Amino acid sequence: MVRSQQGPQLDCSYKFLLTKIVRILSSVVRASRYISGGSLVRSQQGPQNLQSLEYYVYILFSASLDLYYTGSSADPSKRLRKHLSNHKGFTSKTKDWKICYTECFDEKSKALAREKQLKSWKSSSYLKQLIAQLPN
Repeated sequence: MVRSQQGPQLDCSYKFLLTKIVRILSSVVRASRYISGGSLVRSQQGPQNLQSLEYYVYILFSASLDLYYTGSSADPSKRLRKHLSNHKGFTSKTKDWKICYTECFDEKSKALAREKQLKSWKSSSYLKQLIAQLPN
């Protein structure tokens, strides 16, 4: 959690949608590896493990609290729904959290290391710079 000086000037929702589209396309590409000649070919892991191949670090922003929240999950949109549900955690203080940044990793350990790095940044200006680097 990092307190920001002012809210982001960018629309975070389109960036999340772009990330979601890229994720879907990469899933299609990976799934096509399992298909050969119209029949399904089992790999050592099997196609049921496609979801577990990606892990995300995400940054949420709340305009009402003027705060950023950093977390990690295999499914950021599902995790956001949990943040917005009724619970007693930090993000329960408000219901206006939006995903404004995501990074994809092929290993959970790499995502957790990146999450730890982002959380170690004590100034929200670093997070704002990271979010501003996203393509428009």
